[in-house]
Amino acid sequence: MSESKSESKSRRQFLKYGAAVVVAAAAGAAGYGLYQSSQGPSAPMTVVPTTYTTTAASSVISKPIEIWWVTEFFPEEQLAFLEIANSYTAMTGTPVHVTFYDFKAAEAKLLTAVKTGEVPDISNDIGIAIGNRLGAQGGLADVSDVIADLKKTGDFVPVAEEMASVYNAVANSRSHYQVPQALQPFVNVYWHDVFKKYTGMDAPPTDWDGWWGAFKQAQDKGAMKDLGMYAFAYSIFSPGGDSEDAFSTLMYAHGANPLTADGKVNYSDPAFKKAVGDVVHFIVDLYQKGYIPTGSTAGDDSWNNVVVESKKGIMCYANGSLSIPAWFRVHDPDNYKNNIYWAPFPATGPSGNTYKESVIGGTVSFIMKDGKNIEGAKDFIRYFMKPENYNKWFVGYQYRYLPVLKSSLDTLPMYTDPNDHIVPKSKSYLDTATVDYRYVNNTWSNASYGEHVLSNIATSVLTKNMSEADALNAAFARLEELSKQAGE
Repeated sequence: MSESKSESKSRRQFLKYGAAVVVAAAAGAAGYGLYQSSQGPSAPMTVVPTTYTTTAASSVISKPIEIWWVTEFFPEEQLAFLEIANSYTAMTGTPVHVTFYDFKAAEAKLLTAVKTGEVPDISNDIGIAIGNRLGAQGGLADVSDVIADLKKTGDFVPVAEEMASVYNAVANSRSHYQVPQALQPFVNVYWHDVFKKYTGMDAPPTDWDGWWGAFKQAQDKGAMKDLGMYAFAYSIFSPGGDSEDAFSTLMYAHGANPLTADGKVNYSDPAFKKAVGDVVHFIVDLYQKGYIPTGSTAGDDSWNNVVVESKKGIMCYANGSLSIPAWFRVHDPDNYKNNIYWAPFPATGPSGNTYKESVIGGTVSFIMKDGKNIEGAKDFIRYFMKPENYNKWFVGYQYRYLPVLKSSLDTLPMYTDPNDHIVPKSKSYLDTATVDYRYVNNTWSNASYGEHVLSNIATSVLTKNMSEADALNAAFARLEELSKQAGE
């Protein structure tokens, strides 16, 4: 595996160093000092691609395993991953090369690498369905044997097995091409003290109009005048996945079905188009009436986090992780304990309909078909997924998503704390969640995460003076074009 000069220069052999050195190195790999993230609300962070190499004590050295690991905001997650890689090398004698990337850099690098053949053995996705897209191109190795081993333990959450299934357009078949490590729920986090003060309610109503109306009431009754707080930290457009996730969540609530009965893009269905149009109108109306801050049309994926963390928004709608409560738990524990709450989604949609929410891959790893050590990669993933290793990594990940092991849900302290207003309640999300349509259909993966077709509709109305009808028609024309290009 070739690597850039900067990556080669930064390669470290960390086996001989103490944990403190490795923690600092992991923090440096994420582009920030170890304690920098405690200085203020979430901010965009650039992960500097940095490679670490485990060193085998044995004189018999196996073929190395090359990993491009996508990481986020927490150096503790990188530390945990490196510790697992280190212990794997100590046990097997197999060196592990780990390079940390942010999701955008990894996406670009992987899409290029499959064309050149210079791929890693293992990489991963953190909620933008890159594994599904690579699998559709025939770029991934089948990991059905790894999934079968996980199923045998009886510890694998059922929806995680569904998430592992990917359609390979080259082979014209569906199989297990990825291994979920964390499931990404859509989370509503709100300031309970502010909500209660200005509405007199202890919790939002469960019906659609009452639920949305209560947060509007909180703004109108004084939260804006007294505190400068908007009702909703809603991401209308972001370059990552947050805006598409929020739109999709509203779309499900409006009874939209993005897939045909045979799993194709449902672009020709008038009922689906109407539902999407209703969602667009709903978003535009909230924005134009001043319930969503102006930055929502051009923020990044940390924008909605910052609005809540800096107390400029009462509620963040459908955030694609538990990152906001994780930030409060570490940096503002008093508010985390007393004021930051989980708001379940309305029990019914706008027409009184019941609906399901979806779950996507918070972290999903995969093995490249052209990797140089496929069997070694499978062995490493099996080792990683052992509960004692998995839980170490998951805790380092700051409970950002939901675990894929039932035993983790039952035993990790954060899920058993009766005084926690958010994390234990998040477990219930898995009871009814279904695999998101973007993990079922690869055309949708490209349209949503690659082109932001859905969130661009309301954005075009609000920033380009397009009519709702014209923006909707343009989006559905593009969906039809993408579907036909994919041979659906």
